[in-house]
Amino acid sequence: MPLYYVSNEPNEEGAHVVHRSTCGYIPSGKKQTFLGNYADVHDAIEEAKKIYPVIDGCFYCCYAFHHKKVV
Repeated sequence: MPLYYVSNEPNEEGAHVVHRSTCGYIPSGKKQTFLGNYADVHDAIEEAKKIYPVIDGCFYCCYAFHHKKVV
């Protein structure tokens, strides 16, 4: 199962972005929070919503949820 992280800093649209651990655009170090291992990105999005009110999926690794701004 893939590992997922969420950015600690919101993007220009005010959303915190969820990434797979293998993504080349994942924030480094303290700029990310580990969400866990999930078989499906939807589960990672749900976990991220417990931390931040507005979530978006990364364009590169979580495209199915990119620009859906899950609240």
